[in-house]
Amino acid sequence: MNTLRRSVSLALVCTCAVFSVARAEVSAEVDAFGRYVRTVIEASASVRNPRIWTVSHLRTGRVALNSRGDHAGDLYPAVAEDATHQRWPFVVWSHFNGLDYDLVWSRWEGRGWSPTRAVVPGTGRADAVDPAVAVSADGHPCAVWLSRGAGAATVQMSIFLVSAWSAPLVISDPGDDAMSPSIAWLSDGRVQIDYDTIGAHVTKTIAFLEPLTIGDDTNPLNPSVTTNVTQPPIGGK
Repeated sequence: MNTLRRSVSLALVCTCAVFSVARAEVSAEVDAFGRYVRTVIEASASVRNPRIWTVSHLRTGRVALNSRGDHAGDLYPAVAEDATHQRWPFVVWSHFNGLDYDLVWSRWEGRGWSPTRAVVPGTGRADAVDPAVAVSADGHPCAVWLSRGAGAATVQMSIFLVSAWSAPLVISDPGDDAMSPSIAWLSDGRVQIDYDTIGAHVTKTIAFLEPLTIGDDTNPLNPSVTTNVTQPPIGGK
């Protein structure tokens, strides 16, 4: 994931295990004093038995997240660390609810992970997939993802306020069948969101018109959005 490449201290291990027990785990690694060190992701590359979340055995200094996620069909996580809070991570991922995928999240709280909650409760019959997350220099996580329903896939965005996420904003343009969203906070406090369509690469720059010290009751946010479209898409001919 793009977000994983931007995170400061994540460890990623890919295990090829076609005939053996697949190793997999998403966990916080802590030192001898219980202080957070990094987020570890061990994912199996097995075609027959792909695993992301299942913990094959307990390890000293590891605190696993969502250890039954593979049983539910949960997808790969996106992780970003909060530099203002001892680099504690926020994790978002797509959770299968039996009908479709909801976007859910958890964060490290010093001694363990917070309970898993929905980023957008009651999203209806649409899949929330392919998330990315980034944390601003002053500690505000912002997530983007694809919403795939009956029509074209849209890029949606939400920012973590104080204890909850803001109402989602549709960032992609009407008619765009979006793919591969990514997100980054810029040094001036704006958010840059990129995504692809079949015919173009689109960059959206988001400027918030209200200070980000607002509370959970300040919803929805009303950002200013500028758009830059590159044709053909990056990597295309």
